[in-house]
Amino acid sequence: MSLIGRSSLGRLGLFLQVSANLGHTGSIHKWTLELVATKKIKIYTFMIIGQISFWTNKGDIKLYKNSYSDFNFPQISKVVQAK
Repeated sequence: MSLIGRSSLGRLGLFLQVSANLGHTGSIHKWTLELVATKKIKIYTFMIIGQISFWTNKGDIKLYKNSYSDFNFPQISKVVQAK
């Protein structure tokens, strides 16, 4: 699946994700939105700011079982922790 911001809000300077727009097969957790506003913009409760696209898997399916697969809350980057 993929998280995509509404293009109308993107043109106004609001972005939903900067680095991770894909959900992995087998990973079940809450997504962390990386909201970035490049200029002042008002967003409201229940306002539709994006969409999720679901994809069909084909071929041999390998479930995601890497660094971030078992978390339901924002995590510090594993790159930072590897130092």
